[in-house]
Parts: sequence; C-alpha cells; structure tokens
Amino acid sequence: MIKKWIASLSIASILSVAAIPAYAAPAVVKSTITNFESNSIVKKDGSVWVWGQQQSAPTQVHDISDVAYIVDNTFIVKKDHSVYFLQKSFVDSREQEVIPIEGLYGVKEVIGNGYNKYILLDQKGQVYDLNLDNEDLEKPLSDLLVPIEGLKEVSDLSYYSYHIANKSQESYWLALKKDGTVWQSKINQSTPVNQVPILKDIVEIKNNLALQKNGSLWAFPKQVSSVEQAVPSLVKGIEKMESIYADYDTQVAIDSQARLWFLSGTVTGQSDGTKYDTGVNPVQLKTISEVKGAFIVERDLLAWTKNGDVFRTTFQREKMPSNPKFEWLAKDVVQVASGSRHIIFEKKDGSLWGWGINKHAQLGHGTYEFSYDKPVPVQKPIVVELNGKSVPLTNGVIVRNDQAFIPLRSVFGSMGAEIKWNAENKQALITQKQANETTTVISINFATGETKVNDKLVKLQTAPFISGDTAFLPLRFVSETLGAKVNWSKQDDKISIAMQ
Repeated sequence: MIKKWIASLSIASILSVAAIPAYAAPAVVKSTITNFESNSIVKKDGSVWVWGQQQSAPTQVHDISDVAYIVDNTFIVKKDHSVYFLQKSFVDSREQEVIPIEGLYGVKEVIGNGYNKYILLDQKGQVYDLNLDNEDLEKPLSDLLVPIEGLKEVSDLSYYSYHIANKSQESYWLALKKDGTVWQSKINQSTPVNQVPILKDIVEIKNNLALQKNGSLWAFPKQVSSVEQAVPSLVKGIEKMESIYADYDTQVAIDSQARLWFLSGTVTGQSDGTKYDTGVNPVQLKTISEVKGAFIVERDLLAWTKNGDVFRTTFQREKMPSNPKFEWLAKDVVQVASGSRHIIFEKKDGSLWGWGINKHAQLGHGTYEFSYDKPVPVQKPIVVELNGKSVPLTNGVIVRNDQAFIPLRSVFGSMGAEIKWNAENKQALITQKQANETTTVISINFATGETKVNDKLVKLQTAPFISGDTAFLPLRFVSETLGAKVNWSKQDDKISIAMQ
C-alpha cells in the first residue's frame, strides 16, 4: 500500500522528463557503476543509491536488489524488467518506501507533473497513465496504472507548453511512434490522444522541437493568440540537424558536422522579472566544435565534445552571439546526466563529478553549499557492514581527509551504544558498557570540535561535522573506541566492522 505522502519528482520545476544517461562514450577504465542519473546511481552489484534533500551523499536504498537501472531517479527497474516506485516523503526524503508496479515491462521514459501524475513508456513501446490521486492512495499502484489506447510502438516521450495571448498556459505531452508520427494530449486532463498531422518522419522530440529524418527541425510556438494557432512550423535557416536538446524555454541543436546551434531562449532578469526570448532564431556558435552532446543547466549551456571535454557558456543575455566565450570545465568525460540546475558526469577513471547548483545537495558532494563553479567529486557509494550484515544508513558515508564519517545514529546504536543528542549545545554523548564491566563514554561537541573519551581530551585529524541536519562522526575512531575492529576496502567501496 502507498502511504499518504507523495514524492515530488522535481523541486525546481512543475514538469519533468526522465534524463537517461544515454550519451555513453568509450568504455570506462574503472567503474563500479552501470547506470546513473542526476541524483541516483545503480552499481554493478545491483544496488541502487540516491541523494539530495536531506541526504547529502549517495545513500543505499535497502529492500531491493538485482537492479538494472533507474529512470527519473524514481522508477527502479530490476534485471527481470519488473518496476518499482521509489516513494520519498516530501517532508523528509530519508523516509522512503519501494513499491512494486505490476504490469510494466521496464521503463524507458517518464513525464511527471511534479506531484501525483505520471506518463510512462515501457520497453515494449506501450504508454501508461499513472495517477496517484489522494483518494486512491491505499490502492496497489498496479490498480492505478492505465494503458493509453492507441499508443503502442512508441519510441519516445516529451512535453511542451505555450502561452495564449500572454495570459493562460496550455501544456501537452507528446508521444513519438516508431513510424515517425507524433501524438499529443493535454497534461493533467483526461483528453483523447490526437495525432499532430503536420509532423511526419520524425526521429526525435524534445520539448517543443521535433527532428525530422531529413535533418529538418519543426518547432511548436511558445506564444499564440488562440489554441488553433498552436501548430508546429518549419525552422528556417538550418538543415542537416542530427540531435536536439531543450528544456522549458531554451533549445539547441547539433548538426551533421558536429556544430552547435543556439535556437532560442536567452534569459534576462531574475525572479518575477525573468524574461526569455521565445522566437526561434538559429545562431551557429562558432567558438566550439566537434560537439556530440549539449545540456541546459540553470542559465548555462554546456557542450560535450568528441574528445571528452566539457565546456560552458552562459545564455543570460539579450541575444546569443555567434562567438560566445566557452569556459573549460572537465576532461575525459565518458557519460553525462543532467538535472535542471546541475550536472553529473563520469570520467574514464570511473569517478563521478558534479557541477552547478547544490542548494538541496544535488551534487552528492556531502555539503549544502549553494553552488560550485568548478566540478566537485560525488561521494562514493560505500557499504557499511556490521558483523557481516549491511547496515541501513539514513545518509551516505562522507569521506574527508581520507577518513570515513557516518551519521550519528546509523551504526553505533546497533553496536550496543546508548546515544544522546543535545540539539541546543550541538553535543553528542555515546555510552557503552564493555565486556570487562567498564564503561566507555565519548563526548563530542560539534560546535567546537572538542572530543573527549572518559573525560580525557582526544585530538582528531578531522573534526566531526554537521551536514544539513545530520551529525557525522569519524567511523574508525568511534568504532574502535567502543571495542570494534574496522576494515575499509576502498577497492570494493566497503567498510566492515567486527565487534570483538
């Protein structure tokens, strides 16, 4: 049964579309990862890890194994193609439940309205409606899964929206069939799915863009005076396009010569004064070449080149010039996944890195710094075992100065210790009776970093710290002080604790 709290697919937007990291380059030299997205990882051992909100580092999702991949950081697909919904509490993302959705054969794409309605495309090409209305929360999710008639043999999903007379807004989701036809229906309404007559031989759809087999581009308008005028038109001035990238307001494309084109969506102003240009006026960006992927992140355009470099330029300007300055961000990048405000990428050495906004711990770096101008490493997905059994953590392991830190209550309570936390003084008291009838008391002041064992000061290499609302302690120091033995196998990303 689904509990009475619903996960939000996106904090920054109302609508969202799954961002499957399909842009794989040469094989990674060393990697423990089979699939990752903007806020999740699937490891080769079949485990799945997530971060963001109250979890500042990759944290394992327990109660599920043999995972093949995850879509939209929410829909978990096992190796047998069965699908599970990762439900997180909107109040506290550490409260989560894995719920099966029977009737789906894997998941290829997802469109969500941010709260309770999803359009799903499975690996067989069938489209489904999954509506989590409040009155239906006690039903199995399979009872809420409805196949959409007439939408079989579908290869892709997307969405677009437009303003009518600069006042009301209409939003549609799109389905691209394998025969090249495009179908549409209103989001959040039980309306029929109709074919878009003018679009034929389409091979890719992104937001309001449709790429035709011959390399032509079609675009739905962003503003119209009536619903009848909301029909796509041919984008003039470009040809032989091979891929398209778009978000709600900004669109770019890459042509057959690996050249990058900016189509629309420069932005000026902030908050209520934010304005986007809406007319499609293609501009070839001549200061970048050999581009194989592009990503729109906040107000930056990122270009991923064929040699594995990632560059950035801003579109926060009145008009995009043909010679914008591109700043180098990273090299040796082999896979990329982006969110609306950040990006995660994997390097040849198997390491994961993040760049962009980090207000809600989107980068998995273990911090809540608002943003990072330079890429920072994503914390590794590290398993902690106690006497051979994996310990569920409320937050992932954070490594600082080559020391592993874990949440205050995650492991030490399982070791028989009594834990007290004084929120006002930010002080932790860990007490444990030893086998020889003596008592060990560890006192840690997170405000000053002062640490005592049985009232004697102890100098730590790296002081305990608080990340978000979670207190982190140095695992080896506390464990061994309480009489345990710790082994950290960095090659396997595993920490083993054995009680003596």
